[in-house]
Formats: sequence, C-alpha cells, structure tokens
Amino acid sequence: MPESQPTPLGQYQLIEKIAQGGMAEIFRGKALDPYGIERAVVIKRILPHIAASPEFVEMLIDEAKIAVQLSHGNIAQVYDLGKVVDDYFIVMEYVEGKTLSQIMKRLKNQDKRMPVPHAVSICAEIAGGLDYMHRKTDESGHPLNIVHRDISPQNVIVSTAGTVKIIDFGIAKAKTKISTTDSGILKGKFAYMSPEHAEGERLDHRTDIFSLGIILHELLTGQRLFKGKNNPETIKKVKKAKVPVPSEVRSAIPRALDEIVLKALQRDRDKRYPSAHDLAQDLTKFLITRHPEFSPRDLIRFLQELFPEIAPLEKMAHEETPIVPIVIKKGKNGKGEEEEPHEVTAAADSQVLRMKLKETEVFHVPEIEKEEPEEEKEEKAEEEGTAKIPLARIRRAVIRFLAAGLVLGLVMGGGIYLYRTLAKSSWFTKKPETPPPLSPLIPQPSTITPQPLAAPSPSPFGTLSIDSAPRGAHIFLNDADTNKVTPAALEKIPAGDVQKIGLYLEKYRFWEGKIQVEGGKTAPLSISLDLNYGDLEINSLPEGADVVLNGQTVGKTPFTLAKVPPDSAYEVVLRRHGYEPWEGQVKIFGGKREVVNISLKKMRPE
Repeated sequence: MPESQPTPLGQYQLIEKIAQGGMAEIFRGKALDPYGIERAVVIKRILPHIAASPEFVEMLIDEAKIAVQLSHGNIAQVYDLGKVVDDYFIVMEYVEGKTLSQIMKRLKNQDKRMPVPHAVSICAEIAGGLDYMHRKTDESGHPLNIVHRDISPQNVIVSTAGTVKIIDFGIAKAKTKISTTDSGILKGKFAYMSPEHAEGERLDHRTDIFSLGIILHELLTGQRLFKGKNNPETIKKVKKAKVPVPSEVRSAIPRALDEIVLKALQRDRDKRYPSAHDLAQDLTKFLITRHPEFSPRDLIRFLQELFPEIAPLEKMAHEETPIVPIVIKKGKNGKGEEEEPHEVTAAADSQVLRMKLKETEVFHVPEIEKEEPEEEKEEKAEEEGTAKIPLARIRRAVIRFLAAGLVLGLVMGGGIYLYRTLAKSSWFTKKPETPPPLSPLIPQPSTITPQPLAAPSPSPFGTLSIDSAPRGAHIFLNDADTNKVTPAALEKIPAGDVQKIGLYLEKYRFWEGKIQVEGGKTAPLSISLDLNYGDLEINSLPEGADVVLNGQTVGKTPFTLAKVPPDSAYEVVLRRHGYEPWEGQVKIFGGKREVVNISLKKMRPE
C-alpha cells in the first residue's frame, strides 16, 4: 500500500501492510486526534472472512481486554479495540526495531553470537515486563493472574532506541478471558513451552519464566535448545527438559550465569525462580558486577552494526547543543534599590527558554534596558506633560514648514504651465472620427460553413456487474465492504483504475481479484467459489494411539485428515494400551489446520 494513499479505518489510517497471517493482517498506520496531531501505530485487523466467525472475534477481544490493562515500559501498549462496519481491529504502539527472531536469524547467517552482556540485558528487561504482568491487579486490587503463554523470540522486539518490548497477547490467559482452552490441547510455539505446558497441565506464571529461560539459553549459546525435526519430537524434548550447561557450549559464559540459566530452566516448577522479579534481579546483579560499563547505548550500536539498513540516531545524548547563556541586566525593586538578577539556567535558545518560563510562570525575566533616541525621549515627555520645548526643536519645525511651502509652490506652478501647453495643442480641439458601421450580427447564408458535431467525451465512470456461484457472497471493493451481496452492480467505478474485488461467503474460500472497467460500459464478473476446507492433525505422546472420530476408528497417531468441510465437529477418542484414554471435541474452521497435541497419561498399576 503506497504511503501517499493511506486507507481510512475509522479515526485511523492504514499506511503499509507489515505482515499477514491466517487470521489477521498487520499494518503500520497512524492515529489522528481532533487537533491534527499524528501518532504512529500498529493496527491488527482480522481478515474479512475470519471476522464472520464468533470464535475468532472472541479471541481478538480477549487479547485486547488483557493487553489494554497493561502499561509498562517493557510491554507494547495497546491503545484501542475498534470495529468499523465488519472490520475488527486492535490498535497498538508502533515500535521501530527488530524482533529477537530476526536478530537471532541475522546472527546465525553471519556466524556470530550475541555478546553476553547484551543477552543478559535483554532478558532482564523481558523479566521486568513479565513481573509487572504477573502482578497486575484489577481496580479492586484482585490479581488478574495473567500468563502470557507464548514468550518466544517472535514476540519480543528490541527497538532502535535500545528498549525491549513484549508483544502479542493472542493466547494469554487471564481471569478476563471469554474463550477457553480445552485441557490437554496445546497452544503456543512448541519449542518455547514449559514441561507442564507440554503435559497439558494447569499453567501459572512460572511457565513464562521457563520460556524466558529458553530464550536466554539460546541467545547465549547461539543454538536451539529443544527444537526437533517435527512437533512430536520437539514436545518430547520439552517434556524431558534436558538442558546443557551454557558454559560447556560457549566458554565465554561465566559459571555464575550458568546457575541463573539452569535455575530458570528447572523441569520442576517449584525449583524455578518463584517470580520474574527474582530472575530480573539476578540478571541485573550479574550485569552490574561483571559488565558495569554496559548501557542501552551498547545495545543500540549492536543493532545498528547487525542491521546496517537501520538509520543511525541523528544525535547521541552526550552530543549536547552549544550553550548560549542568557544575559539579564540588574533591575530595581519597588523601593528603587538595585536587586540581583534571577538565576536563570543556561539554554541553547534563550527565546525558547523565555517562552517556556512565560508559560509556566516560574519567574519574570526583566527586559534588557535600551538607550532611547533623544527625539523619542522628548515625545514621551511631551505626552506626560513634563517636557520643555528646546530651541533646537523649534528650529527643526521652522525648517520643515519652509521646505513644505517650497515643494507646494513648485507643484502648483508646474501644473499651471502643463495645462496651458496642452490647451494650445490639437489634442483638445480635434474631433473624434466617426466609427465604421457595425457588421450584421447574423452572417449571410452563403458564408456559413457546416461544422461536424464533436464526439461526446467518454464517461469517467463504468459499472461492474458481479455474480457468484453460489450466490449471496458479500462484495468487498478495495478492502472495503460495499454492503452488497451477489448478484449486484457496482456503479460509478472510476474508468481505467485497477479495482481490487473480494467475495466472502460463509464456508467458502475468500476470493480476491483485480479488474478494470471502461468508461460508460458495464464489465461482467462471474466467480465460482470454492468450499473452504480445513485440516485436522492429531498427535500424541507416546505415538501409536488409536484415533476414533465420531465412534469410528480412522487410524493411529500421528494422524492427519485433509479437506474437512468447514464447521465440522468431531468427538475424538485416543486409546493406547497401558495409557488412560483421552476424549475431547474438536471443531474444524474453514481454511485452518486444527492441530491437537495430546499427552497421554499412564495407567496406575492396580
């Protein structure tokens, strides 16, 4: 989307699409307030065909309800949850920077590792944000029990200003959630789950601490910790939680840091850090004692070296503007005594400082006394009735009077002479010539030359006639809902311009295409919509469990069922010898692959 042609969305404007997933698209945008002040924002908008599903709308509302309550320097702020016609969207803080996943990928491509203090500093900031989130309460002081559940490199941004922000609360858990997650079904990125998360157990804030421990380990060693060849293998590694000692992978890591990492990655959550605050404290102590010279500026330089395309900061904080002192002359108080001038802080621009001082009314800055010209002094004294007219002033008045008389005489004499000269000339006495007779208004028939009629200019608009099979699809024009369904005609379409057309019908794939219309003509468009199938994937640990769908055995895990009609619901039963059977319900949404990962529990010996 070109930046010169932003697309309005309520009180916001969409500038540029940043990313798109299966559920939503992310835009860089701007907010406009009533005073015309602009603010850069990120807008997460549900795709038109997804917005028709109440389940997905509830997920978006859940995300906004949790994130809007959070206001912390290490958490990307959520400003608004909005709806324009059928468009649901979340408005978030725009953070200029790179995600940890982008940073880790760039380091791997360049065969580099992140400096130890940088990794520690980033994770200490993340821990600070998590601690605030975990301790957040409602207005009555009751804990909200927020658990992010998806702390991963993709959801952490390092800004070009050196700050670290947690983003994306799409699967966060809190007391305010509307939608629920069935027990035993896993959601999140498998490689950054905690063992209890992979086991399908009830989660608390310590699962986020484990996920942060994985990030810290990977940043320090430059190697993936639990990533396997496929999801079942990854989950198996997470459940075992065998963590190599970081210093054995990278010798530059001190033993003191080993202890911090391994404590955060304890398989037993009771042996982990009891809070993110405790983890943040240990990381900060390590940073201060081992790297006291480290500052956020080092993180900025590191980011700029790793990503040269990032524009360097125009000015560093220590490059101060030259100081120009303000000179203030002594004034007099009400008693006529001299008093010392007020102490004024030096500033780069005294005019700006004066304006600020005037706005805040901290103190009055007396104006510098100026020497007045003698003539202005006399006029001022005369107005006050205290002046004596000096001889020099009388002389000046007489000279001015005589000069004015001389000029007036010259002007009058010259005027009389000019009048007499012109009166004797023929210019005054010559009579005007008789004008020629007027030509007839209507020409003679013999002189008329027939002119061909001009061809009518083509119409600047055309019409688009749209139909679909099946009918009843909602029509979108340039991403905006026209509030019309097929068959329908869209009139006054600008001729020659490329138009983006979208068709949405529940249970069918969203169709998108481009078309041009000619001026004064109707362009027909007929589309056959495809059924929006979904997929079902079922995994279990251990593998080899019998899969029973709606009472019928269909295979063993890992199991995949492709091209499932949308809104299909299945009663799922998993059975394996020596393990307790698992039962649950799964609903398939159009265009989405529903993944069910189940950890089977061993039967207790009788």
